[in-house]
Amino acid sequence: MPILFALILALAPAAAEAPGQRRTAPEASDVALFGVAAGAVWLTRRALRRRIVRRD
Repeated sequence: MPILFALILALAPAAAEAPGQRRTAPEASDVALFGVAAGAVWLTRRALRRRIVRRD
């Protein structure tokens, strides 16, 4: 599943580009968005783990 997610992240910006333009590197906003999303997933998983531990 993580491989599919990474593949979607890699191909989505390329599909949105105009046919005559080539991207040589991700833009800063792409990197920042990925960082925020990864942080949100990490925080959510951590919170859910702590919530399950408290119920026991």
